[in-house]
Amino acid sequence: MEQKQASHIVGTKTFMLVWIALLILTGLTITAAQLRMGEWSMVANIAIASTKAGLVLWFFMHLKYEKGYSNCCSLCRSSRSRSSSYSRSSISGTDE
Repeated sequence: MEQKQASHIVGTKTFMLVWIALLILTGLTITAAQLRMGEWSMVANIAIASTKAGLVLWFFMHLKYEKGYSNCCSLCRSSRSRSSSYSRSSISGTDE
């Protein structure tokens, strides 16, 4: 049997926009590292890094076009929101 692979042609404009977004997020990471935000510094930097990783996975690794990935993506989002609320409560020493 022959399997057909779907070809996904992504335009140069999309890659350039994602690259610019990654550069802006890198600048935001540097700025956030220089600010004195206390315990929120780590949370902000992890959120920025997660966003950058998501852009790379979604566009450069073409996961946007994979079947079934949207279910995994929603599961990761819900687990990330649970873990971030846990990390905030463990950092501040309070239970939410």
